[in-house]
Amino acid sequence: MKHATIFPLYRKYMNNKVFFKIISLQIFEELSVTSSGVSLQIITANIHPDRVRIQDMIDNRGGYWLKSSENEWNKVMGI
Repeated sequence: MKHATIFPLYRKYMNNKVFFKIISLQIFEELSVTSSGVSLQIITANIHPDRVRIQDMIDNRGGYWLKSSENEWNKVMGI
């Protein structure tokens, strides 16, 4: 039996320079930390590969993502 996913979910790359806020199965936000600051992208999954990427982040397929938190997201955002 599958469990319902409760959004948002937070993930990050192991380098602590890219963070993800998964809003739904179709939308996520990506925060990138660079030497010039922080940039935010909002990505809407309109094509199948993007939807697969979101599901991969949720399930941590491939082991590329670590769990993160709302507190960590807000800290990177400067909130």
